[in-house]
Amino acid sequence: PPMTDLIERLEKEGGSRELDAEVFAATSADHTTYWSLKRYQTGHEEFLRGCKRDGLVVGPTGCGTIGSVRTPNLTTSLDAAIALCERVLPDPFWGLHTNRVVANVYHADVGTRQPHRTWLGSADIPATALCIALLRALEDGK
Repeated sequence: PPMTDLIERLEKEGGSRELDAEVFAATSADHTTYWSLKRYQTGHEEFLRGCKRDGLVVGPTGCGTIGSVRTPNLTTSLDAAIALCERVLPDPFWGLHTNRVVANVYHADVGTRQPHRTWLGSADIPATALCIALLRALEDGK
């Protein structure tokens, strides 16, 4: 499943503009990354890779840069990650904490109140941890 692959990449690679684009596409029904549009892959791989590295996604029309959106820094900005949780989850709550035993690791929990459920994520950047927890929630079908 693509969500599982994305979670694994976030856990391994941490935050980046490329992963911002991936997370945005995964959490926005009407957007997809340039890279995942098969018809653009032939002969344009370098161009597409550059777009994704710059955190660009494209709308349903998929015409070059028309309808493209520069995604927020979802995997590195806590404000952006929180806003994403509030946009895609019904009545969400979230939390972050650190553990003195393992330095420089942030543990996030994201949840819904009705029904009351919680999902967890850990990473060395708070926003990345929050994104991981959010993707787990979405993968579970909220």
